[in-house]
Amino acid sequence: MLFDSRYSVPLVSINAVIRRPSALLLLPEETRSFAAILKKEIWWFSLIPPSFLFIGTYFFGWRIGAEEPLYFEWPVLLSICIFYYILLFGGLLILSLLSRWMAPTYATTKDLGSHLTVIVTSAAPLFLGSVAHLYPHIIVNSLVFIPMLLWSLWVLYSTLPELLKTDPQRGMLHASSLVGIVMVAGVSLIGMSVVLWTLGIGPNIGV
Repeated sequence: MLFDSRYSVPLVSINAVIRRPSALLLLPEETRSFAAILKKEIWWFSLIPPSFLFIGTYFFGWRIGAEEPLYFEWPVLLSICIFYYILLFGGLLILSLLSRWMAPTYATTKDLGSHLTVIVTSAAPLFLGSVAHLYPHIIVNSLVFIPMLLWSLWVLYSTLPELLKTDPQRGMLHASSLVGIVMVAGVSLIGMSVVLWTLGIGPNIGV
Protein backbone atom coordinates (compact mmCIF):
# COMPACT_ATOMS: atom_id res chain seq x y z
CA MET A 1 0.00 0.00 0.00
CA LEU A 2 1.23 3.47 -0.89
CA PHE A 3 0.71 5.10 2.49
CA ASP A 4 1.25 2.07 4.74
CA SER A 5 3.54 3.45 7.46
CA ARG A 6 5.18 0.05 7.83
CA TYR A 7 6.60 0.11 4.33
CA SER A 8 6.67 3.73 3.14
CA VAL A 9 10.17 5.20 3.32
CA PRO A 10 8.97 8.82 3.80
CA LEU A 11 6.52 7.86 6.56
CA VAL A 12 9.04 5.64 8.32
CA SER A 13 11.59 8.43 7.85
CA ILE A 14 9.30 10.87 9.66
CA ASN A 15 8.79 8.30 12.43
CA ALA A 16 12.55 7.78 12.61
CA VAL A 17 13.18 11.52 12.77
CA ILE A 18 10.71 12.03 15.60
CA ARG A 19 11.26 8.86 17.60
CA ARG A 20 14.04 6.47 16.64
CA PRO A 21 16.32 6.50 13.58
CA SER A 22 16.82 2.74 13.86
CA ALA A 23 13.23 2.27 12.63
CA LEU A 24 14.61 2.58 9.10
CA LEU A 25 16.57 -0.63 9.56
CA LEU A 26 13.28 -2.52 9.94
CA LEU A 27 12.18 -1.69 6.39
CA PRO A 28 12.18 -4.69 4.04
CA GLU A 29 14.99 -4.58 1.48
CA GLU A 30 12.52 -4.48 -1.43
CA THR A 31 10.86 -1.41 0.10
CA ARG A 32 14.20 0.37 0.32
CA SER A 33 15.03 -0.34 -3.30
CA PHE A 34 15.71 2.68 -5.50
CA ALA A 35 12.98 1.73 -7.99
CA ALA A 36 10.33 1.28 -5.29
CA ILE A 37 11.08 4.61 -3.61
CA LEU A 38 11.21 6.43 -6.94
CA LYS A 39 8.01 4.88 -8.29
CA LYS A 40 5.77 5.00 -5.23
CA GLU A 41 7.01 7.59 -2.79
CA ILE A 42 9.34 10.41 -3.84
CA TRP A 43 6.76 12.02 -6.13
CA TRP A 44 4.25 12.68 -3.32
CA PHE A 45 6.87 13.38 -0.64
CA SER A 46 8.29 16.16 -2.83
CA LEU A 47 4.80 17.65 -3.22
CA ILE A 48 4.53 18.65 0.44
CA PRO A 49 6.56 21.92 0.47
CA PRO A 50 5.26 23.26 -2.89
CA SER A 51 1.67 22.57 -1.83
CA PHE A 52 2.11 24.51 1.42
CA LEU A 53 3.83 27.31 -0.49
CA PHE A 54 1.01 27.59 -3.03
CA ILE A 55 -1.70 27.72 -0.37
CA GLY A 56 0.11 30.19 1.87
CA THR A 57 1.24 32.54 -0.89
CA TYR A 58 -2.12 32.51 -2.68
CA PHE A 59 -4.09 33.48 0.43
CA PHE A 60 -1.59 35.56 2.43
CA GLY A 61 1.14 36.66 0.02
CA TRP A 62 4.85 36.77 0.79
CA ARG A 63 5.80 39.16 3.58
CA ILE A 64 9.31 40.61 3.64
CA GLY A 65 9.79 42.73 6.76
CA ALA A 66 7.04 45.22 7.59
CA GLU A 67 6.13 45.99 3.97
CA GLU A 68 2.89 45.03 2.29
CA PRO A 69 2.70 41.37 1.26
CA LEU A 70 3.67 40.43 -2.28
CA TYR A 71 0.94 38.65 -4.22
CA PHE A 72 1.42 36.67 -7.41
CA GLU A 73 -1.09 35.90 -10.11
CA TRP A 74 -1.98 32.24 -9.82
CA PRO A 75 -0.31 31.16 -13.11
CA VAL A 76 2.96 32.74 -11.95
CA LEU A 77 2.59 31.20 -8.51
CA LEU A 78 1.84 27.81 -10.04
CA SER A 79 4.95 27.99 -12.22
CA ILE A 80 7.07 28.85 -9.15
CA CYS A 81 5.65 25.88 -7.24
CA ILE A 82 6.21 23.53 -10.19
CA PHE A 83 9.84 24.65 -10.39
CA TYR A 84 10.10 24.18 -6.61
CA TYR A 85 8.78 20.63 -6.97
CA ILE A 86 11.19 19.79 -9.79
CA LEU A 87 14.05 21.22 -7.73
CA LEU A 88 13.18 19.09 -4.70
CA PHE A 89 12.51 15.93 -6.68
CA GLY A 90 15.65 16.29 -8.75
CA GLY A 91 17.70 17.33 -5.75
CA LEU A 92 16.84 14.18 -3.82
CA LEU A 93 17.72 11.98 -6.78
CA ILE A 94 20.94 13.77 -7.71
CA LEU A 95 22.16 13.85 -4.12
CA SER A 96 21.52 10.12 -3.74
CA LEU A 97 23.42 9.45 -6.98
CA LEU A 98 26.34 11.55 -5.77
CA SER A 99 26.27 9.72 -2.44
CA ARG A 100 26.39 6.40 -4.29
CA TRP A 101 29.26 7.71 -6.43
CA MET A 102 31.24 8.46 -3.26
CA ALA A 103 30.58 4.99 -1.80
CA PRO A 104 33.96 3.44 -2.74
CA THR A 105 35.83 6.35 -1.16
CA TYR A 106 34.16 5.94 2.22
CA ALA A 107 33.64 2.15 2.09
CA THR A 108 29.86 2.42 2.23
CA THR A 109 27.28 0.16 0.59
CA LYS A 110 26.80 0.54 -3.15
CA ASP A 111 23.05 -0.09 -2.94
CA LEU A 112 21.44 3.00 -4.48
CA GLY A 113 18.20 2.48 -2.57
CA SER A 114 20.02 2.78 0.76
CA HIS A 115 21.60 6.05 -0.33
CA LEU A 116 18.22 7.44 -1.38
CA THR A 117 16.75 6.32 1.96
CA VAL A 118 19.44 8.30 3.80
CA ILE A 119 18.76 11.41 1.71
CA VAL A 120 14.97 11.19 2.17
CA THR A 121 15.33 10.65 5.90
CA SER A 122 17.69 13.59 6.27
CA ALA A 123 15.32 15.82 4.30
CA ALA A 124 12.28 14.81 6.38
CA PRO A 125 12.68 17.55 9.06
CA LEU A 126 12.94 20.25 6.38
CA PHE A 127 9.90 18.86 4.59
CA LEU A 128 7.99 18.83 7.89
CA GLY A 129 9.13 22.39 8.55
CA SER A 130 7.68 23.49 5.22
CA VAL A 131 4.35 23.81 7.03
CA ALA A 132 5.69 27.32 7.76
CA HIS A 133 5.01 28.10 4.09
CA LEU A 134 1.34 28.32 5.06
CA TYR A 135 2.23 31.72 6.52
CA PRO A 136 4.99 32.88 4.14
CA HIS A 137 6.68 35.53 6.25
CA ILE A 138 10.45 35.56 5.86
CA ILE A 139 11.07 35.86 9.61
CA VAL A 140 8.60 33.12 10.53
CA ASN A 141 10.06 30.77 7.92
CA SER A 142 13.61 31.51 9.07
CA LEU A 143 12.72 30.79 12.70
CA VAL A 144 11.23 27.45 11.67
CA PHE A 145 13.79 26.32 9.10
CA ILE A 146 16.97 27.05 11.06
CA PRO A 147 16.12 24.51 13.81
CA MET A 148 14.83 22.10 11.17
CA LEU A 149 18.12 22.39 9.29
CA LEU A 150 20.03 21.50 12.46
CA TRP A 151 17.65 18.60 12.98
CA SER A 152 18.31 17.38 9.43
CA LEU A 153 22.05 17.49 10.03
CA TRP A 154 21.66 15.45 13.21
CA VAL A 155 19.57 12.86 11.37
CA LEU A 156 22.10 12.67 8.52
CA TYR A 157 25.09 12.13 10.79
CA SER A 158 23.26 9.66 13.06
CA THR A 159 21.63 7.45 10.41
CA LEU A 160 24.20 7.38 7.60
CA PRO A 161 26.73 4.97 9.18
CA GLU A 162 24.05 2.38 10.01
CA LEU A 163 22.11 2.58 6.76
CA LEU A 164 25.18 2.64 4.53
CA LYS A 165 26.97 -0.01 6.60
CA THR A 166 30.18 1.78 7.44
CA ASP A 167 32.05 2.78 10.58
CA PRO A 168 31.24 6.09 12.36
CA GLN A 169 34.42 7.83 11.23
CA ARG A 170 33.89 7.16 7.53
CA GLY A 171 30.20 7.87 7.98
CA MET A 172 30.97 11.30 9.39
CA LEU A 173 33.25 12.10 6.45
CA HIS A 174 30.66 10.87 3.96
CA ALA A 175 27.94 12.97 5.61
CA SER A 176 30.21 16.03 5.66
CA SER A 177 30.85 15.61 1.94
CA LEU A 178 27.10 15.59 1.28
CA VAL A 179 26.65 18.73 3.38
CA GLY A 180 29.39 20.42 1.37
CA ILE A 181 27.69 19.51 -1.90
CA VAL A 182 24.37 20.93 -0.68
CA MET A 183 26.01 24.17 0.44
CA VAL A 184 27.77 24.67 -2.90
CA ALA A 185 24.57 23.85 -4.79
CA GLY A 186 22.56 26.28 -2.65
CA VAL A 187 24.96 29.18 -3.19
CA SER A 188 25.13 28.42 -6.92
CA LEU A 189 21.34 28.35 -7.16
CA ILE A 190 21.06 31.73 -5.43
CA GLY A 191 23.66 33.18 -7.78
CA MET A 192 21.90 31.84 -10.88
CA SER A 193 18.55 33.15 -9.61
CA VAL A 194 19.98 36.65 -9.16
CA VAL A 195 21.52 36.63 -12.64
CA LEU A 196 18.33 35.37 -14.30
CA TRP A 197 16.17 37.85 -12.42
CA THR A 198 18.52 40.68 -13.44
CA LEU A 199 18.09 39.60 -17.06
CA GLY A 200 14.32 39.71 -16.65
CA ILE A 201 13.85 35.96 -16.53
CA GLY A 202 11.64 35.28 -13.54
CA PRO A 203 8.31 36.20 -11.92
CA ASN A 204 7.27 39.83 -11.85
CA ILE A 205 6.84 40.87 -8.21
CA GLY A 206 5.85 44.43 -8.98
CA VAL A 207 8.90 46.18 -7.52
